[in-house]
Parts: sequence; structure tokens; C-alpha cells
Amino acid sequence: MDTSNLLLMPAEIRNKIYEECLVKDIISKPESTNEVRHPTLGLMPSILSTNKLIWQEASYILYSQPIYLLIDQSSLRSPIFRNRGSTTVSSLSKILYPVLENVRHWKIVLDFRNASIYQESPSKPNCLEQFCRAIFRNGTPPKSLDIAIDPRFQEDIKVIRLYRYGLERILQPFKILRNIKHVVIREAIASDVTTTYTNASSPLYREQDSGLAGQEDLITEVIELMKSSSIVETTFEINDSLSVYTNAFSKSLETRGGKGVLEMPRRRDKDTYHFRLPNEGHMNFTLNEVYFWEIGSTLGHHRTLGESPRLLKEITKWSTGWVGRCDPDFLDPKVREDYGFDALYSYTTLLKNEPVAVSAQEAKQAFEANDITALKLARSKAIEVHESHYKLIIQAAKQLNDFIKSQKCHGGIFDATLIDSDKYPPEHDGTLYSEAMFLVDEYAETLRPQLSSKHQEFLRKHALAFVDIRRERMLQVVGVIFDNGITEGCKWRKMFRNVVDNMDKQLLEIRETRKQVLAYDFLGEPGVKLDHEMNLCELVNWEVNEPPIGCLEEVAELSSSLSKYSLRSAH
Repeated sequence: MDTSNLLLMPAEIRNKIYEECLVKDIISKPESTNEVRHPTLGLMPSILSTNKLIWQEASYILYSQPIYLLIDQSSLRSPIFRNRGSTTVSSLSKILYPVLENVRHWKIVLDFRNASIYQESPSKPNCLEQFCRAIFRNGTPPKSLDIAIDPRFQEDIKVIRLYRYGLERILQPFKILRNIKHVVIREAIASDVTTTYTNASSPLYREQDSGLAGQEDLITEVIELMKSSSIVETTFEINDSLSVYTNAFSKSLETRGGKGVLEMPRRRDKDTYHFRLPNEGHMNFTLNEVYFWEIGSTLGHHRTLGESPRLLKEITKWSTGWVGRCDPDFLDPKVREDYGFDALYSYTTLLKNEPVAVSAQEAKQAFEANDITALKLARSKAIEVHESHYKLIIQAAKQLNDFIKSQKCHGGIFDATLIDSDKYPPEHDGTLYSEAMFLVDEYAETLRPQLSSKHQEFLRKHALAFVDIRRERMLQVVGVIFDNGITEGCKWRKMFRNVVDNMDKQLLEIRETRKQVLAYDFLGEPGVKLDHEMNLCELVNWEVNEPPIGCLEEVAELSSSLSKYSLRSAH
């Protein structure tokens, strides 16, 4: 609703209410940056979303003030995040991005004494690094950045030695920022750093020399860099885009819980597995434990107790007294080998020797060393391997897509009017169904990881261990219905649609991540280019038939005639 009693008040009174409710004594005082577990007041932009006009009016007052940001230990604290509690690094970006769209003035308070502000490596960013990366990715830099550094030292001589010469390491994350009009890097004053855990009035406050003394040249260099519009190459962007692109190719190995084979199994505390029963509703159980419990649950269906007493004994030993924390070493070695219990763990080990995995590891090492040249070379090797795989996927996708379009018409096997029908389309003897199964299997095969013959043999040997892979289950169901003579045409069509949509989503994700990774192809190797003619730009619309081919030809001829007419008119 766009009407409110508040909007009936004079503008001056409304602005005063906005200031009292959203700004006063929350942004203006540094004490407001203290972490409060259950705050009685807080900066709550969500209130403004209740009314569009109120949001438009109050957002300027809310975000025009300098926002205090206290970076301490592994958490980020600010009045704008106050109601969210302590914000850890893992969830920082999700909160920062919408805030960065509006906040134009930041005041950052850094405590020189906290080791957490000294980043260990690029792959383990602290809060300060995350904040700077979020600004970089946002695209719109803030108007001003006031960096206040508290230079006080503890009495520990080692700490003093480390932090006194650590200013360059502290300011390193800011070097990726550009086009900020007003930048200040200064020593914090007493009013900046008065918090519940530091006291600026303490006698120890000025006993140590300032950590900024003699660093004027460094500060000037960083400020000029942040104000400039020079091009910046960031290793984290190159590495992240490559990582996301590589992961997009492994989506075919996702389980029903959304986990990938490459992430599993988990080992903690002296190679001990932490398990939960699948029927407990926990979505993060590993493939191994799913496979194990499925063997137990289906034992009566596929094997008699007399045929496999040894397996039953092992399952009984595991299931009594070990639920929640199970050690696979308690299983008989022969049982583990026969039923592929360690298959996934061995599989993930084997994958590390694949060309893509080797290149990805080289890229990660270069990223850790902050060596952008080595990172680009490793990235180019990985892209070159992915390109051959990508071309196979595109070719298979085009063949299946063309076939579906040709049958998404009246009388075709994907006729939209027969979605809920178990009847064969007229004049079809099942040949087209066979062609559809062949094409969907070819498409699925190209989306699987391109493995060596050794790894493919391993997969065939331990096929049962991968029974929980979601797409493989869907393909299996489609195949079973087809083998039974497609007596349930409705069910076959629905499952076929589901598996095609599942694969198309992966292809679309691969395309999108490919655009991102090629945007950082600075070396120009291996010379790949974006394919402008996209065979699949969106998911198949199964509920609407394709227009007849003759109709499409008429539209093309009409379009050509109109373009020629337009050219003649222009002359």
C-alpha cells in the first residue's frame, strides 16, 4: 500500500521521525558498533520496505550518514548489521552486497593489535578482505572511505614486532579498489575506538610508538591507487571463476541432497566417519552411508539371509551401538571390498590425477602464492581441457534439442496435448521412443566427467556405490519404463522431461560460468571465444507445441521481405 498516516504529516516531521528511529544514537556513536546479543534498538532497513514511498524518502537519511564498520577478530560489526548479530566471514558477502548498493560513505575502524586483520593467504580471506572484494564486485564504488587504524600495541614484544611492520599487510586488501573520490587513512583518535573491549582513556593508550610513523609514502601510494581509475587484475576473481566453471561440469554427480561426489566422503577426527541415518531427514549424509543403509534396507528384497549371512552380521554390528558415529574399519575388509564401501573415497583420490584436477590444483597453488602469471597459465590449461568436453556437450545438446522440437507438435511423441495421456501418439510403433532414449543417453554421457579408461572401469566395477546420484536414478527409471514397452506413456514423458530439464540446467550453468571465466582470458590462450549462436538459451517449454515448419518458413520469408523494403525506403 502506498498510503500511510505517516505520509499525511509534514515532510519536516517525517524526516525528524526517520532520524529518531533509524539514525540517531545508532550511527553517530562508535559505541553502537559493539556486539549486542539482544539489542533493544537497531538499524532496521526492513521497516522501510513496508511502504514504497516511505522507503524512497527515508533511505537517503538512512544511508547518507557515514556507516561505522568495526573489523575485529573474525567478525564484522556495524550498526547496519546489528540485528543480525556477529557476522562471520562465510556469510559476510550475502549481507554486504545489498548494503553496498545504498551506503556511499564508510568509516572503517581497524584494531592494529588483532592478528585476524593480517590475512594469512588469498584463499582464506578475513573480514577486511571480504569487505574489499564485495566493494570490487559491486561495481559501484563508495564516494568516501575513512580508514581509522588503532595503532596501540600489547606488551608482548613479538606482537609489537609483528604489528609495527605490518601496515602494508593491513592495507593490501584496499589495493583492489578504484574510483573512490575521497580516501583518508589515518590514526584513530580516542572517539573512534571507544568500545566495550578497548578503552582509549587507558594510561597505556600512548605508551607505544605509533604504528603509522614513517609510513607516509606507503599511505600516499595506497590512497592514490584507490582514487585512480587504473585497471586492476585480481587473482581471486580469476581463481573463483575457474573454480565455479570446473564445478559446473561435475553437477552430474550431485546426490539427492545436493552434494557432489568430489566433496565426499567426509573424514574427521582420526579418519572417523560421522553419520546420520537417511531417514532422519538430514540432507548432508554421504553417498557411502546412503549406500550402506540401502544395502541393509534392501537385503530382504535382493538377497536372502542364507545367501549373505556375513553381510547381515556386519550390518548388525554397525547398526547396534554405532548410530551417529561409525568407523568403517569395524567392517570386515572383504565386505568393504565386495560392496564398494570405500569406492567413493578411492574414486575421489583417483580424480586428483585427471588433467583438469591437476590444472585446478596448480591454479590453486598459484593463487595461494599470489602469482598471477602462473595462475593464468594453469587456468589456460584447465580451460583447454574443458573446451573439448564443452564441444561434445554442445553437439549432443543440439541433436537432442532438434529432435524434441521436431516431436513437439501434433502427433509427435512430445505432443503437448498428450502430456497426461498413456496412449501412443498415432502411427508410432516405438521407433521414435528408441531414438529419444539413444539421444538422451548420449547427452547424459557427454555431461559425465571425461575420465580415463582406468577411472571408467572403476565406475563400472563399483556402479552400486553410486546408486544415489540423482540423475543416474532418473535415467534408470526412464530406461526401465522404456524396457517395459512404455505401457505407461504418461510416466515416461514426465520422467524424460525431468531428466532433460536436469541436464539442460547444468548446460545453462556451464554456459554462464564459461562466460565469466573467459572474461579473464588475459593471455589469450588457448584462444577460445564465446559461442554467439547458442543452441540452448532456455529450458524446453514442454507445454506448448512448436509451430509447423511451413509456418516458420513463411515467417522467415516475410521478415526477409520487410528488411528489403526497409532498405529501399532508406535509399
